[in-house]
Amino acid sequence: MKMTVKQRERVIRILEVLKSKSCISSYRIEGEEIASVVLEWQEGGLDRVSEEVVHEVRPFGLLQADRGWLVLLLPKERRDKVADAMFTTLQQSLQVMAKRALVGSTGRRFPCRISKK
Repeated sequence: MKMTVKQRERVIRILEVLKSKSCISSYRIEGEEIASVVLEWQEGGLDRVSEEVVHEVRPFGLLQADRGWLVLLLPKERRDKVADAMFTTLQQSLQVMAKRALVGSTGRRFPCRISKK
């Protein structure tokens, strides 16, 4: 995916945050594609980023919209695992919200039974 100037600036801002949090020691952007970003991960940095992305709405204090960019900066195998975990977390959150909405609208606990009157 070719990055626009604004996207490149956003990626650099994210990379500088990762560097300040000691997740990476250095980075290079070798081209115009997001795949051209080369990171040198510090020990445990990859795990910290993965955990933050999965469990925090604003990982490392970044914008919520930056979560997707963080995922794209992960190595492919880790990216797939994190994306799956994010999807599972989203599913669970939606289920909880649906249960709360149902209880709120009927005043009954979930699952509610339909009366045959």
